Amino acid sequence: MSVDHAIHEVPEEKKVVKHEFDFDKMYHVKSRGNRYTITPMCSWTPGPYVESFMHEGDLRNIWWEVQNGDVVIDVGAGYGSYTLSALAAGATIVIAFEPGRNEFFDLCNNLLVNDFMLKCMPINALAGNLIGVVDGYYPASHSSVPEGYSEYRCMISIDFIVNMCGLDKLNWIKIDTEGFELPVVQGGLESIKKFHPRLIVENHVAINPN
Repeated sequence: MSVDHAIHEVPEEKKVVKHEFDFDKMYHVKSRGNRYTITPMCSWTPGPYVESFMHEGDLRNIWWEVQNGDVVIDVGAGYGSYTLSALAAGATIVIAFEPGRNEFFDLCNNLLVNDFMLKCMPINALAGNLIGVVDGYYPASHSSVPEGYSEYRCMISIDFIVNMCGLDKLNWIKIDTEGFELPVVQGGLESIKKFHPRLIVENHVAINPN
């Protein structure tokens, strides 16, 4: 069976439960008229993986208006639902921060399957307001790390990456960091002031009231 025959469509709207998917298949995901492929067959956590591409689909369809030639930073990229849709829409480059090891592995697999590696810089690190190694990173509940344990992670700032890459424009920043949004913004203030990108920031006040 060819790869084309093994690819199925991920429903755009209805909430699909995990057992409705065959994790030995590849799936197409539609986003704002574009399409890309995901590979749960390679994932450590195929259930949360597939669900992440349906979660916030309505938000992406309404607000994630990435255009051809845009430069995007995706902080908390996860399995790639925002990164892949931006690249499918024609983004020139996406810089994708994802500190979780499982999620980062799956993100890179998805970039390879879609031939997006040359247009994406995946970074297995935290984005924040410091540069260095930090303790206290708590992986997602579906991680292979035991619950309650923290890990050391590298942290770098958006401003550092923007300067290191010599970006001459920045059109979008998306931030979804489970209560760590403020340090991420603090670490990108110079870039935000310089380029005035559009921001999509998930507000986790239930996790971090401050």
